Amino acid sequence: LIPGTYHQELRRSVFCLAPAGWELWSVRLFEAALLGCIPVIISDAIVLPFESTLDYSSFSIKIPEAELQNLPAIIAAFTPAQIEAKQQALSQAWPALTYQRRGGAMQSARLG
Repeated sequence: LIPGTYHQELRRSVFCLAPAGWELWSVRLFEAALLGCIPVIISDAIVLPFESTLDYSSFSIKIPEAELQNLPAIIAAFTPAQIEAKQQALSQAWPALTYQRRGGAMQSARLG
């Protein structure tokens, strides 16, 4: 990729892969959310931030590692209405995944 195009590509995408990272979470999840791209979480053991309060199923897709070969069919099965609902839920959820200082000048900055 040409420098600077990675985020542009994510911004133009509807779905973005968020595979497991080296730890129990993945920075790809945050990048996708901040760029307005529906995260496709590929992991059996990922620990999602604020999982007890955020309904990840409303704005992301979680696929078991054993189902990776079915990814194209899984994605293709989503209707435009389902995609729109996930995008709407993502627009409401992304601020919970970013740092925000109350009453200060620092606001969560959505990438792109």
